[in-house]
Amino acid sequence: MTEIIPFKRHKKPQDLVLRFLNSVGHKLDADFYLKLFSSSSPESFAVIVLEEDILKDEMDAVLFEIRYLMRLSLYPVVLIRSSKDFLERLEIESYFKKAHIALNFLSNEYSDDEKLEFIRARIKKQTLPLLHLEPDLDMIDEISKLATLLRTSKVIFLRKTGGILNAEDSALLSIINLNVDFETFVKENHIPSKQADFVKTCAGIINTCRHKIIISVVSPNNLLRELFTVKGAGTLIQRGSLIKTCKNWENIDPRSLKRLLEASFEKKIDQDFFTQKMDYFYIEENYLGAALLKDYKDTCYLSKFAVGTEARGLGVGRDLWGEIIKNHKKIFWRSRSDKFITHWYIKQCDGMHKAGEWTIFWKGLDQQQISDIIEYALTQKVDFIG
Repeated sequence: MTEIIPFKRHKKPQDLVLRFLNSVGHKLDADFYLKLFSSSSPESFAVIVLEEDILKDEMDAVLFEIRYLMRLSLYPVVLIRSSKDFLERLEIESYFKKAHIALNFLSNEYSDDEKLEFIRARIKKQTLPLLHLEPDLDMIDEISKLATLLRTSKVIFLRKTGGILNAEDSALLSIINLNVDFETFVKENHIPSKQADFVKTCAGIINTCRHKIIISVVSPNNLLRELFTVKGAGTLIQRGSLIKTCKNWENIDPRSLKRLLEASFEKKIDQDFFTQKMDYFYIEENYLGAALLKDYKDTCYLSKFAVGTEARGLGVGRDLWGEIIKNHKKIFWRSRSDKFITHWYIKQCDGMHKAGEWTIFWKGLDQQQISDIIEYALTQKVDFIG
């Protein structure tokens, strides 16, 4: 293994890392995800699973990416799945020391309380926590228990393939929504058999875990791009959200919706909003996300699109958006130009127009409709206070 060059000491570590992240994605992406990851408990950031082939051939790339994460004060829990003999032959600890990464190993034989105490103590001391998992142990059971213990929402498998590939053309699948895609991809042989078995294992972890999690499958070289960009760089495997649809306020829990909207927009909402006519409601079953639309001529105006802070990064927004575009071919909406989501909207729309503090977006509209919908969007009441 070649020794990784240390960071220059006269530079602030976060400045160097953010500059690197900006080079692989959009600055707003990097800033948003750094803020999101930093807002949770340190031990909840992520679990990264390393297996023998990666340990043998890709350690330079693994250490490079992990060291950048640590410079951002993000400490993943690294789960090494290999035999003890393999681990001893590899001398794994020497690899980390050469990369100037402090680490501590913990045997998987400790109790859950001891593991949690160990992990928290290591992170507090800015040390990488490593856990060892024998290959003959049940991976579904062990990883789901660890994710539940840490309350992490992200498990990352580093794989040479870089993700899950389509069997027909070997193209990378960017997302597998288990509620929708499991039958197609796994049971109808749309992915290679070995990868199908792995997806089944991932489904088992997701379904066994007591809270909502996602699994990323990515190459070691693309770990940072997967974590810090909206587009990602591997395959995201998720259970998928159960989105309820209705057409009136009677089937809506106003308190839960109000809580979601105020958390998402970080402002108080005017009570008059709940008396406005809305024609379509798309609500995640636990009120982790919501979209509200109203008819305008032969189009729909997206009045509110909200994802709860605890659900960001879990694919809820993507699932909501999928329901909207599946059911509405012509939509338009507005967003304040300085909001992070405006950057995401740019990637979803067919066109946009900036007018003062607002950016108006549209999708599926004819050219002759544009000036009318812009005027309509700009005349809509501001529903939040302050």
